[in-house]
Amino acid sequence: MLPRLLAPLLLLLVAFPATAQNGTVYLDETFDASAIDDLFVDLSAEDVIVEALDGSGEARVTITGRGRDADEVFERKRYSAAMQGDRLVVRSDPERRMFNWGNWTASFTVVVREPVDNDAVVDLSSVDVTLCSITADEIVVDSASGDLDADRLEADEITLDCSSGDYTIRTAIARWLSFDASSGDLEIRDGDIAEFIGDTSSGDLEVGGILGSASVDLSSGSADLGIVKGRLNGSASSGDIRARRDLSSEAVVETSSGSITLAAPAGMNADVRLEGGSIRLAEGFAFSGEIERDEARGRLGSGGNRLVASSSSGRVTRRAE
Repeated sequence: MLPRLLAPLLLLLVAFPATAQNGTVYLDETFDASAIDDLFVDLSAEDVIVEALDGSGEARVTITGRGRDADEVFERKRYSAAMQGDRLVVRSDPERRMFNWGNWTASFTVVVREPVDNDAVVDLSSVDVTLCSITADEIVVDSASGDLDADRLEADEITLDCSSGDYTIRTAIARWLSFDASSGDLEIRDGDIAEFIGDTSSGDLEVGGILGSASVDLSSGSADLGIVKGRLNGSASSGDIRARRDLSSEAVVETSSGSITLAAPAGMNADVRLEGGSIRLAEGFAFSGEIERDEARGRLGSGGNRLVASSSSGRVTRRAE
């Protein structure tokens, strides 16, 4: 388990136009950073930057606008930044009457600078998010329709939720990491994750590195996992699942109409049951048992942890490394 370095922290740094600072400053408020315990940001279609202060001092909220209609749109969206108890709240509260915002020429950048060790909740509807190297007890990213690009995330818990967006993380270190998406992809290029949970309706999961245990549930997408050292549970309605195993614990992987590929060292020991439209078992394994075109039951080596891979109409492959 990671050391608890900081209080729970959620940071969202959103890419914004290079000319943002050339716009008109519509709001510029400062606050006593020592009085802030929580940050709550509730915005919809703005570019948002949340920066963590290294120490105490002065927290600041700046809203910059650009475009022909920026003056009127700023008034109609009713932006505000204020303290509510020990919470800094930044939000917009547009009038209830319906407006066709697509006919307005205006864009806004919201910059929030607040203490690094604060709890933070940022609820965004349609923006792209960029995160730099962040270390915290907890990192939460919640976006309705936007992409995430992160360099390095390290936390005890990392929660990634999106309705439709692609999330790319170069390095992720966590005791627990979950990804929940309606239609989005997740790519973690290098991970050290004790427990990984991935759930997508129509998206792909690509997780490199080492996973202690993994559980994936796909409706229509594929999962390509790194080295799974612990228990592996996988389920897909119409997608492929690929993983590397060391068989130190059991693996149960099932698909309705997709292929399953499990790779492991040739000398591993396991009790296996493989079922699918076709079965491929590499020659490098010391297999004893019965093997047919669509089913294999028996042992690898001297037997051991259970390995079950089942596909209703897909290929099941056991590959030696």
